[in-house]
Amino acid sequence: MKEIIFSKKFKTISELCNLKGKVYVKFASSESGDDFMKCAEREGFDFKDGVKPTARVCAKTIRVNPDKTLNYVGIYGNMAYDAAKRLAGKS
Repeated sequence: MKEIIFSKKFKTISELCNLKGKVYVKFASSESGDDFMKCAEREGFDFKDGVKPTARVCAKTIRVNPDKTLNYVGIYGNMAYDAAKRLAGKS
């Protein structure tokens, strides 16, 4: 499992769409999640059902899709992510 930390390498959320594999963004705080949702909306992202990012509350983890849509990641998805991260650290 490869984890990418936002840095100067990625200046926009749209750049994440060019990465291979599934892209998940985890937020350290609700403020960082709110900022992400505002940026995503400015860059033309929306949820699969067409709702704009700022019309919804940000979750702990969001999936960024190549077609510039976003998905919530539920509790089971977060558990799977955390387990995969722990297992990857043990290899």
